[in-house]
Amino acid sequence: MHDHVVCTENIKPKHYSAYARAYNNLSARLGYRKKLRRYAADVYVGADNMLDQTYSLGNDINAAGGRYYNAAPRVNYFAGVTLGYSKY
Repeated sequence: MHDHVVCTENIKPKHYSAYARAYNNLSARLGYRKKLRRYAADVYVGADNMLDQTYSLGNDINAAGGRYYNAAPRVNYFAGVTLGYSKY
């Protein structure tokens, strides 16, 4: 799985003085699922912002003090295990 996101300044009305620059974002997740009778286990690893882009996770409209952007983390990695049980 990967995401490709593009934001452009063309979406802002002309009377605004601040805008977010365009960026590309690449994320990936790889996992393995094993089922044994009523039990299931998922093991996965992944990464976000693999292109190490500077971008905002969310824009605050009319923010106080000109703080409009919430900085996103740089390249980050994750891993996890999910265990499940089904009665049926």
